[in-house]
Amino acid sequence: MILVISANPDPEKEDEVQDWAINYLFSLAQDMGASQVFKVLLTVICLRMLVGARNQTFKKVLKLLIDPVTVRALAMSIMTKH
Repeated sequence: MILVISANPDPEKEDEVQDWAINYLFSLAQDMGASQVFKVLLTVICLRMLVGARNQTFKKVLKLLIDPVTVRALAMSIMTKH
């Protein structure tokens, strides 16, 4: 969408197009950052709950909520610290 708007700008509205594009990119970056932070928090919480869980059905649900890429990244982060 940014390309379409930027490809055909009015010379008078060029600043408006740039402002819109910059605001859009900031919003996109914030959304991506928030979702990643949420994913890490959810994974950590589910891992902690999985350790103490006794019900097998609950364990299966927790395993579905855990993101394997995030677990791998957390493990690598912990391994480099020790």
